[in-house]
Amino acid sequence: MQRARALCNYKRWTKLISFVLALLVAGLFNADPIHLADTLWQRPAVAAQLAKLDPPAVAGQDQALALLQQIETVGPLLGWGGFTHDSRNQGTGFVLMLLGWLVAAGAAMFGAPFWFDVLQRFVQLRGTGRPPRTSTP
Repeated sequence: MQRARALCNYKRWTKLISFVLALLVAGLFNADPIHLADTLWQRPAVAAQLAKLDPPAVAGQDQALALLQQIETVGPLLGWGGFTHDSRNQGTGFVLMLLGWLVAAGAAMFGAPFWFDVLQRFVQLRGTGRPPRTSTP
């Protein structure tokens, strides 16, 4: 009984620590999914430019850095780069930014296995159903 209680306390503290760390990282990088979704919704040109990006031909960590540099050329989606001209630094925008950080931290708590399963199920759902008709010449 005491061992089960200790395990429960360990899990509770681990979740709390991971949430606090995820919240700090979201604040440090200004990772606000609400702002990101709003930007992509209101500016379809930015979404189209992001869709046209090709992954760089380098491997490992260099590939991630090169892809982030390509994304930064599209516009300030993450980070503090364009914050002074952003609508989030006025009125209720700051509250929405904090809410976005909470959403990002909450999503990070689920972990990679959860999100890989969600993506796998989504891809399976997209693949179901009748294939579209193709016209043959």
